[in-house]
Amino acid sequence: IVFIIFGGVIFRENVGVFIWNTVRLPQIALFFNADADFIHSIGEYYFNAEGSGVYDIEKAEKYFNIALEYDPAHKFTRHQLARIQFLRGDFDEALKTINEQIGLHGDEVIASYYVRGLIYGFSGELEKAEDDFLKFIKAKPKNWGGYNDLAWIYFQKGEYQKAEEYSRLGLQIAPRNAWLLTTHGVSLLNLGKKELAQKELEEALVVIRELTPDDWLNTNPGNNPRIADSGLLQMVAIIENNLALVNN
Repeated sequence: IVFIIFGGVIFRENVGVFIWNTVRLPQIALFFNADADFIHSIGEYYFNAEGSGVYDIEKAEKYFNIALEYDPAHKFTRHQLARIQFLRGDFDEALKTINEQIGLHGDEVIASYYVRGLIYGFSGELEKAEDDFLKFIKAKPKNWGGYNDLAWIYFQKGEYQKAEEYSRLGLQIAPRNAWLLTTHGVSLLNLGKKELAQKELEEALVVIRELTPDDWLNTNPGNNPRIADSGLLQMVAIIENNLALVNN
């Protein structure tokens, strides 16, 4: 009897996974499989953060919240919810959620400090953003994004020497990166090094024009794929505007 009951449970979970993987009917799949990890994976599919799902952040948010109903301490779900709230511009709610995430899991999900750094940065709390990005790059020294966003914080603070230093360190990891080249270029410009700034910004313009919408999405995961084209055009405009400043 125990074997039959246990086997029935395993079978139900497998049916839920099969339904989800074959016909993408989440409500029916959840009837058979109410495991928090499985529900979280449905949220990930709709968040499409890795480019392998269908982008619908309302549905992503819905299933992330359902996952928390089954496991209030799920390791990754609050992290993803905070990212969605941040993308919507709801910085207060995003900060509350990411603080809950870090309070529960701390350094287990080091990327949560990166997310909180972005939230602080867009909210104008630059010292706190600096602390979080420094913590992130200490743990992930090969992640170029941490250097770029830390340099962005220093740039906002008017600390152009540090902005130049950290964007340069990032370029050692990702030499032909349009975002780092741009940050490095504008940092050099504000340090009065116009010739070097022009060289970096011209290279950034060459690189950004080589990129595809998929490349932009890989650099900006979690964003709506529909804005990838405009995101690339906006980046081109930013670089061109800064090149114009070099020549003034």
